[in-house]
Amino acid sequence: MKRILLSLFVLLPFTGFAQYAEIGLIGGAMTYTGDLSEVPYRLEQTHPSIYGFVQYNTGPWFAMRWQGGYGRISGSDEFSSRSYANLRNLSFTSDIYEGSMLFILNLSGFTAKRMRKPFSPYVFGGISVFNFNPRAFYQGQWVELQPLGTEGQGTSAYPERDPYGLTQVGLPFGGGFRIAVTEKWTLGIEMKITKTWTDYLDDVSSTYVAQEILIAENGILAWNLSNRTGEYLNVEPLDWDDTVQRGNPDAKDWFFMTGITVSRNLIRGPRGGKQVRCPTF
Repeated sequence: MKRILLSLFVLLPFTGFAQYAEIGLIGGAMTYTGDLSEVPYRLEQTHPSIYGFVQYNTGPWFAMRWQGGYGRISGSDEFSSRSYANLRNLSFTSDIYEGSMLFILNLSGFTAKRMRKPFSPYVFGGISVFNFNPRAFYQGQWVELQPLGTEGQGTSAYPERDPYGLTQVGLPFGGGFRIAVTEKWTLGIEMKITKTWTDYLDDVSSTYVAQEILIAENGILAWNLSNRTGEYLNVEPLDWDDTVQRGNPDAKDWFFMTGITVSRNLIRGPRGGKQVRCPTF
């Protein structure tokens, strides 16, 4: 009896409604929060993003989605309301390439099949792998920051500060609302939040490094892009060492995407005048 009940529970998402796949696009905007951004959404630090996805709907309640795409994030102390951040005078931009696997729960049930349940709010969560590469604009050109070791990564003075990886694992989650305009087409709006386990989306995390150490081991460019307070004050760079905080290592970085979804439902049409249905239990 227990096995029968368990089998029914497992099959429940697949029963009563046809299963079908859909393909679609998500176009929207991407932002981030970290050491160089106080709030998730600021117009100056919002950039376009585009994702594509394939989704398999197992029934009215559950779906699985595989998606991948591109977005851009940026941050600048110029826009901060904190005086110490203005004085720090750091900025960055980074392209984000992300691939995700998501599990979706339709809160009121959804299926475009014969327009049985044509709209529903939904929530989702999953796992992703993303690539980033922070850059700073310096003397008329963009400079990649990770190879420089601006916080002493790779120096003998700080052996515990390893160079951070540019490919990381994230935890995406969020929610949205979707509506079947017709049996073939679905529109929606959603917001995805990706929690990361890195504090270096913006190349800022811990403390400054003394000038003589950073120049000797990582070069003058690493020093110039590590400490840009002198540019803000229009003086020579201040010789700050590791007793001065550059960022907050206890707060990891996040990025966000809000977008409009458009998808094509791959529902088979009638054969011989009859609608093709999946078996029901």
